[in-house]
Amino acid sequence: MKTVRSALALLVVVASVLLAGCTTNMRLDVPFDNDPLGTPPPSAPAPTPPNDQLNWRTGFVTATVVNRSSGDNWVRLQPQKESTTSPDDRRVFLLAVTDPFTTSPPANIRGSVRLRLDDLGTIGIGFRPLQAEQTLDFIGGIELSTFLPPAGGGVYGLKEFKGDRLGDPLGLPSSGQVAPYTSGQVIDVNWTLDQSTRTFTVSVLGGGSQSSSYSDKLGGLPTVPLQRLIVQCWIHKPVSSTVGFIDNLRAEEYR
Repeated sequence: MKTVRSALALLVVVASVLLAGCTTNMRLDVPFDNDPLGTPPPSAPAPTPPNDQLNWRTGFVTATVVNRSSGDNWVRLQPQKESTTSPDDRRVFLLAVTDPFTTSPPANIRGSVRLRLDDLGTIGIGFRPLQAEQTLDFIGGIELSTFLPPAGGGVYGLKEFKGDRLGDPLGLPSSGQVAPYTSGQVIDVNWTLDQSTRTFTVSVLGGGSQSSSYSDKLGGLPTVPLQRLIVQCWIHKPVSSTVGFIDNLRAEEYR
């Protein structure tokens, strides 16, 4: 018994030492839990800090804060008629801008998002550096899709692509499937940006991961060190019964 207790005590000490050297700073933190129900989500989300900003586009998707469970809200995404009558167009419904990252030395960056998609369609999330207040092309992304059988659904990583590809009805460049997905499932998707190797990775707990590299320069500007990040969200190929949900949109730097 003493041996077991000693081993447990040692594990606690080791964990404490490891965690003591790890610091994190939240740069995008959007849980929606303090937002009033039945209303559009705000442009300045709580908590503050971080000084992140949201730009909700209401022309093609109606976004409403709804209750998920006790004390836990999320945003319901209802495609409007314009989205379902021309489903091949990717409709951007949110641009989220992070608080500035530490640039000297460049920070390690990671984040996550909680999603649900009912019926057919795709929710896409792309990541664009904001360097010297100029928006660059996408350095990576995530797509959550449900398709007609036998294709099924899945979470996919996206490689670097140009911003104008959002207007292209063809598929975006994929790094591969991260995990299978079933309509109506709540899923947490994680992502990381390794600035030392310019690698973007998407993963799902209990599933797999997909990684891709991105360019050192886009539009004549360096992508490292990353100054700020625009997280751009869209919906694609919905049907009249498609409904999406988004929650816990986060990005943090860590050391």
